[in-house]
Amino acid sequence: MPGSDYNYGNYKDDDVTKLVGDLSKEFDTDKRGEMAVKLQDEILDDDAYVFCSFLQMNLISKKNVKNYTAHACDYYEITADLDIE
Repeated sequence: MPGSDYNYGNYKDDDVTKLVGDLSKEFDTDKRGEMAVKLQDEILDDDAYVFCSFLQMNLISKKNVKNYTAHACDYYEITADLDIE
């Protein structure tokens, strides 16, 4: 978003800004998912950023932890399916 602390490249696109505003008011999860994909497509089509990363991590859990799956982004590991028996 324009003016955001994390907008290092000073990216600005009126359609993206409007869509982010709309997203902040939408609570239907299916619609939010569609909007998020559209945002990603718009940003990538603009060649606004190049996303690259290298994540090195180790995962350790007890036997009673169920449905724990590694992802490239660590915050996706905590899901509704994660359980402790």
